[in-house]
Amino acid sequence: MRCINQVDGINDSNVIAEHFASHFERVCANSSNLWASRLKTEYVSNRFGYQEQPYDENRFAFDAELIETVILKMKRGKAAGLDGITCEHLLFSHPLLPGILAKLFNFYRATLC
Repeated sequence: MRCINQVDGINDSNVIAEHFASHFERVCANSSNLWASRLKTEYVSNRFGYQEQPYDENRFAFDAELIETVILKMKRGKAAGLDGITCEHLLFSHPLLPGILAKLFNFYRATLC
């Protein structure tokens, strides 16, 4: 596994972590209190009648190994998306990220079925 010692010219791991945290806080922040309130109301109303579906391993198409394989095959040096995340962010992220993404993708897939 390759160890990264510098990001954007910064060598201090605490400062790097603070920069990542502030970036993701800025990117993921609500654009308005009205929008946040509407989303919360929608969540609460949907949560009231929520019942989890029985576990069926056939309906899950993503696992951490698949996500990790895809991340490792991504081409480096490409422009970031609207969220500012580059391939390098995914490649050098915490090893738990593929598992978290697999759960997220499976949850999203389940909501579409």
